[in-house]
Amino acid sequence: MTYDGEGFVLTDLEFSRVPPSEVIPESFWIEPLPSIAAHAWDALGKMGSDYYGTTMKPMLLQTRPD
Repeated sequence: MTYDGEGFVLTDLEFSRVPPSEVIPESFWIEPLPSIAAHAWDALGKMGSDYYGTTMKPMLLQTRPD
């Protein structure tokens, strides 16, 4: 094969959906949490949700440009 220098390539592309070649397991994107992390998620998630709803969200709504 020889190379003559710079150039460009053109082609026509056909866009379409292609079905997966394999079944994607439910845990593909997120692995199950270890039990200690799952307990922390349950315990601290409510506290974080409450803090966001009572403190952060009102503050963000006040500082939002109109």
